[in-house]
Amino acid sequence: MPAEEQRPDRDALLQASRRADWRFLLPDPALARVACVGVTDRAMLESLRLLGAVPAITEPGTVGDAAGWHPERPTESGYDLVIATGPSTETLGRAAALVRPGGRLYAELPGPSRRTPWPLGAGPRRAVLAAVRALGLDEIQAYWHWPDFASCTEIVPLGDPGVLRLALRRRGLGPLARPAGFVARLLGATWLAALLPHVSLLARRSSPGAAGDGTGPRPVGNAVLAFLATHRTRLELARHGLGDELSFVLVTPRFRASRHVVFLVAGRRDDRPRLVVKVPRLPDDGAGIAREAAALEALQGARPEGYATAPRVVALERLADRALLVETALVGRPLDPATVRREPSRTLESVLAWLTELPRSDGDATASGWYERLLGVPLQRFAAAFPDGGEEAGLVARTVELVAPLREAAFPLVFEHGDLSHPNLLRLPGGEVGVVDWELAEPRGLPAHDLFFFLAYVAFARRAARTTQEQRAAVREAFHGPGAWAAPSVRRYAERIGLEPSLVGPLQVACWARYATGLLDRLLGEADGVAPGPVAVTKLGPETAAWLRANRYHAIWRDAVAHAGDADRALPLRGRSAGRVR
Repeated sequence: MPAEEQRPDRDALLQASRRADWRFLLPDPALARVACVGVTDRAMLESLRLLGAVPAITEPGTVGDAAGWHPERPTESGYDLVIATGPSTETLGRAAALVRPGGRLYAELPGPSRRTPWPLGAGPRRAVLAAVRALGLDEIQAYWHWPDFASCTEIVPLGDPGVLRLALRRRGLGPLARPAGFVARLLGATWLAALLPHVSLLARRSSPGAAGDGTGPRPVGNAVLAFLATHRTRLELARHGLGDELSFVLVTPRFRASRHVVFLVAGRRDDRPRLVVKVPRLPDDGAGIAREAAALEALQGARPEGYATAPRVVALERLADRALLVETALVGRPLDPATVRREPSRTLESVLAWLTELPRSDGDATASGWYERLLGVPLQRFAAAFPDGGEEAGLVARTVELVAPLREAAFPLVFEHGDLSHPNLLRLPGGEVGVVDWELAEPRGLPAHDLFFFLAYVAFARRAARTTQEQRAAVREAFHGPGAWAAPSVRRYAERIGLEPSLVGPLQVACWARYATGLLDRLLGEADGVAPGPVAVTKLGPETAAWLRANRYHAIWRDAVAHAGDADRALPLRGRSAGRVR
C-alpha cells in the first residue's frame, strides 16, 4: 500500500469515486478488500483506495507498482471482489481463481483499438465471454457503459431489450430504439456484448447451497433492485406498473457537483421508467436527497390535487451505510437545447405558466428571516473557504451592498426548484412542463430565482453557447442593455406574482450569488445530520478553488455585479426597448 497521505476533502473523494460507479451494480456497493488483476488504470486504483478498499495487486509489472502498491500473495480464502480490466482469456482465468465462493468478478472487456477497431474486436471479446462460462461462474451479466468506462454517464444491462430502447431514447436516438430492441432480442446479450464497445461483465462464483445448484435463493442482483424486491408489497410496486421482474438503467452524472447515481427502474422488457431511485455516491451523504424528499412532500401537499408535473415520494429509507430515495418517474420529451431553439416562444410561455402556479406566501418576506438562511450565511462561508480569499471577499462585499434593498422590502417568498434547466425539464404527453431533480429545492425561496436561471439556459441554447465566454455573452444579450430579449418574460412574471419592478435587479444578483455559493456546499457537503454553518468552514483545495472560479455561474455572478450599477445595461422592465424572442 502507498504511504499514508493527508485525508482528501470531500470534493476530491467525490471526483475520484466516479471511476468506480459500477460498484452500484453489486449487492453491496461498499468495497473492502479487493484483488486487481491486470489493472492498468490509475484512476481505477485511486478510486478504490479513496473509497476505503484495499486493492491487492496480485501480479508485478502493472501500474500498481508505479502507484505505490506492491504485489501481494493471494489469500487462500479468495476475495469478495476481483477486478480485471481488458483481460485476455488467460488473465481472466487467473482473476476468476481468486474469487471466493459467493464473491464477484468484475471485468471490463477490451475495447476497440488501432489494431482491432470496431467491430473487428468482437472475436476476442466473444472468446472472453465464452471463457467466463467455462470457469464455473454464474449470474453472468453484461453491461454497456456509455460513452466509455472513464467518462461513463449511463450503464445499461444488455440482457433486457426494453431498457436498451430506453437508453437509446435518452440519448436522442429514438428512431433507432425499436430496431435496436429487435436486434437485441435476435442476437441476445452475448453477441451484443461482443459487438458493442465498452462492455463490462459481472459474474459470481457459486457456493454450496446457493443459486448455482438450484437449491438456494434467487439471485438478488444489485442492492437497489434487491431492496425493491424485498419491500415490493409495502412499496406497492404493482400500483406503479412494476411486475415480478425488474430492470434498470443506471445514470451516473458527470457534472462535478453531482453527488448521486440514479436508477431508472422499469419492468423487464419495458422501455418506460416507472420509478426513480437516487443513491448518494458517498456513505452518509444523504442530506441532498432528504432535502429533495422534504421539498416534494411539501409541494404535493400544498394543494389537494398535488402537482402532476413533479414526482411523488414513494420512500426515503436507509440502505446499509447510505440513504435511498424512491420517487415516481415522469415520462416526457426532454426540453433540450435543440427543442428550445425550435420552440422558443412555446418553451418560454409554458415554463412561465408553470412557475406562476407554484405555491407562494401571501405575506411579505420582511419578518421571515430569509436573508441569513438564503444569502447571509452562504456568502460568509463562500468568502471564508478560499485559501487566499481576496477576490471572493470583494465579490461578496459588493454583493451584500447590491442586495441590501431586499432586506427591508415586501415581496412574496416562492416555492423554488433551484436548478430549472436541462436535463431537469420535460414536455409531458399532455403538453405541460414536467420538472425533475428537486435536490436544490427551497419551499420558501426568492422570487424570480428559477426564472433567471431558466432564462440563462434559454440564452445558452439560443446561441448554442458551449464555452464560458460564449455563455457569458449569451446571458448579457438576454438581460443587459436596451435589446434584452428576456425583459418581457421577467415583466410578465413580476406582474403575475405582484413583484415590485425595482427589486428585479437585486434579485438577479442574488440568484447568481446563491447558485455559485451553493456549489460549495454541494462539493464539500457535510455528513448526514451536520448542518453547514458560518463558522465551521472547510478551506478549499487549489483544484476545487480553481474549478469554482472558472465555473460559468461564478463568471455570470461577477458580470451581474459589475453591470448592476450601469443604467444603460440594467434589465429594462419598463418601456418598449426590450427585444423579442425569435
